[in-house]
Amino acid sequence: MPAAFSIEAADDYFRPDKHIAGRLWDRFDDEEKRAALSHARRVIERIMGDDLTAPAATADNSDVREDYALYEQALWILQHSPFRANAEDTGVAYDMTGPDGENTPTGHERMAPETVRWLHWHRVRMLRG
Repeated sequence: MPAAFSIEAADDYFRPDKHIAGRLWDRFDDEEKRAALSHARRVIERIMGDDLTAPAATADNSDVREDYALYEQALWILQHSPFRANAEDTGVAYDMTGPDGENTPTGHERMAPETVRWLHWHRVRMLRG
């Protein structure tokens, strides 16, 4: 996995002084973060139909940031995981229902809003199927 997609890079992205969800990201252990990053990468690459591309060293202000999209999707997965904490699992507990008490959505609508924005998927896109 390229360094741009590492836990260390995600930890830097989510530093509490750089991201409002930084303290939430810090509550997860490295094993959970690694699993979420791997899962998020598979989800995004499956939808894109291509591998994620690490940003160029000078691309901090690029419109499309696949690494930032990955980190946002990983956090979203951690927050919306159907595997809730219980007596045997001391991980972070999550509210798995929407505001109306329904289960969280499945499928493409399960993408993090920030993932969609970083990849510019809010624009019209043709995906081959």
